[in-house]
Amino acid sequence: MHQTQDTISVLVVDDEAGAREPMCEFLADEGYEVRSAADGAQALVEARLKAPDILLTDLRMPTVDGLTLIETICGEEGMDCGIIVMTAFGSVETAVEALKRGADDYLVKPIHLGQLLVVLDRLCRQRRLRKELQEVRSRGAATVEADGGGGGDLPQVSPALRESIETLAPMQANVLVYGEVGTGKVPVARAIHAASASSKGARVLNCAVHGERTAHELLFGGAEGDDDGWLADVSTTLILADVDHLTTAVQEKLHLTLSEAAAGAGSHCARVISTTALDMQEEMDSGRFLPSLGRLLSSVRIRVPTLRERHSELISIIQSALVDAGRRYQAPAPRLSSQALELLVGYAWPGNLRELRQAVERAVLTCEGRDIEVAHFPDALQADSAGLQLPVVPGASLRELERYALLQTLEQVGGSTTKAANILGISPRKIQYRLNEYREQDLSERGGAGTESGDGG
Repeated sequence: MHQTQDTISVLVVDDEAGAREPMCEFLADEGYEVRSAADGAQALVEARLKAPDILLTDLRMPTVDGLTLIETICGEEGMDCGIIVMTAFGSVETAVEALKRGADDYLVKPIHLGQLLVVLDRLCRQRRLRKELQEVRSRGAATVEADGGGGGDLPQVSPALRESIETLAPMQANVLVYGEVGTGKVPVARAIHAASASSKGARVLNCAVHGERTAHELLFGGAEGDDDGWLADVSTTLILADVDHLTTAVQEKLHLTLSEAAAGAGSHCARVISTTALDMQEEMDSGRFLPSLGRLLSSVRIRVPTLRERHSELISIIQSALVDAGRRYQAPAPRLSSQALELLVGYAWPGNLRELRQAVERAVLTCEGRDIEVAHFPDALQADSAGLQLPVVPGASLRELERYALLQTLEQVGGSTTKAANILGISPRKIQYRLNEYREQDLSERGGAGTESGDGG
């Protein structure tokens, strides 16, 4: 039986009672709240009495046809429902016109019930995501404001990471912020500084960009014996981005300076917050990074989670990125289509926050004020537009490859299991069996950062 948090209501519209009534019985058995109408005029009355979550309608009907029904439903305020059209094989062009007028998907008659459930599940998932996004918009996306100077703002963070930032802010201990590329380590470092009592903005040295001479001059001063380097300014915080790129000579000088300051034998130093995408312990063990300096820089360590680990926050992060991109390009934040939102939520984001923000900025620039659709995102994301992750070969199992091939083929032939069976060389019955199997698996799966202290790496 179909399980949802809230019962999904479906309005089935078909002038053929022999097709309409069995479909209503099937959907009711699957746990949907079902109503029916024999034509478009009756459907409008039913929809105005109580708006359905999903409208499942035939196209060719007396009185008010399917296209007119769709156009009317989409034009009425408060009538926000997913729309699936049912069409005969020879009327696919009409179904495409229905999509242009606001329908979300179409199925070719005779309707195969397994594929109908797949499409309904997808629309229900999109509606849940849309509802979550609307809730985020209504309450506003919470952000930790970073001080100026580049590096980007820090979109909404998890309670654990926020608590870590607030705990570390008043401390004078050096901090190592680590995590994958693109997770937002420098913004986290800036947020720690911004929440501290420091009277000045943080100074950021990008160790991966500046060579040894420039890094030495910025950190320690222009000439031997001068005390005008950034490290000597105790009123601020020094952020060493990608600290693992420092040369051995700079590492040794930095270690000497920090050691003397800690022992009271030298001048006081600025607080140092370092970031790295590498395993610092491994870097020290291999000799690529000075172990004694590594211990001084990592009195406290804080890990920034990947975007994959922040799935429960993803919709808020997406909305924050939309608002930021709109502000940057002096445009209202555009709306995401349901398909585009599902795409963003389902994508793995190997490049983490940086990749997401770049993808959203590109979409804002290319949508020209219209709703953002799947086509406005890079090809790597569009490969997932059907809600399927492209299997990685080698690495994917035969079962994953079979599922991808079957569902992609079904989509290309408009949901016809007969056509898909001919292409794949299997029986329509086997496709029906597999679809139900996939659905049960999906339903089962849907049911189914802090700080470290110490002087080690």
